Amino acid sequence: MLCQFLFFVLLHGICGVTCLSNNNSHSSTTATTSRRAHISILCKSSFSAVAGILAPAASTGALQPSSDERGIRSTYSIEEELFNLVNNKKPSNYNQRETNAVEKLTEELISSAQGSKWERNLLSGSWRVAYIRPGQTGGGLDRRIPFPELPFNESYQRFTSDSVTNVGELLGPPLRVEVGGSLKEDDYSFNSTPKRFIANINRGDICAGKLCAKLPIEGKGIFDGMYLGERIRIGQNLNGGGALVLQVRVQ
Repeated sequence: MLCQFLFFVLLHGICGVTCLSNNNSHSSTTATTSRRAHISILCKSSFSAVAGILAPAASTGALQPSSDERGIRSTYSIEEELFNLVNNKKPSNYNQRETNAVEKLTEELISSAQGSKWERNLLSGSWRVAYIRPGQTGGGLDRRIPFPELPFNESYQRFTSDSVTNVGELLGPPLRVEVGGSLKEDDYSFNSTPKRFIANINRGDICAGKLCAKLPIEGKGIFDGMYLGERIRIGQNLNGGGALVLQVRVQ
């Protein structure tokens, strides 16, 4: 394609100079007139031929972004729209129209990410629960400690490369439960989406401000990472009720 374009430019220059030279000539002989006509026909024919080569290539998308680039932009666009819809919202704050929109975008995002690389470096940080799709049995968040789901409370997860801490507010930020343990990938050699994790819960605290009391708790949590982006994370609990949880990054 580049060679064809350079040939076109070179031919344009040659024809232009040649035609200009002939136009500036003061000869009026029959031979000169014939030569001019021949050059003019050659230039026009060459331009038409090269244009004919370039046009089909452009129309078939040779100059368009690759399908991979279009896919990346599509995923980013879906994430952007979903983020704007769920950011600063709690799971109990959606009307039916908003719920339908979130469900649609969530499925599109999961589908778009299917089989893509799992970006491990994006997981670390704190993620706030923004939306919950209950599991088939009606299960919500897998806290390991039952307590009421009050609409003004927030829930978070804090991840490092090898640990997870679940934070659930009881009466707003001052009174909360923190449950955590180790985190590992089910198969580290497998690095595509969805990505399965195993959390071994071995510690718990109930906290009022900075004062915390230990809670006897342990258990095993299994979940799939369905999507992981710069600002949105989607996880599917597998042994805690089966809920699909959508989170937004807070730090």
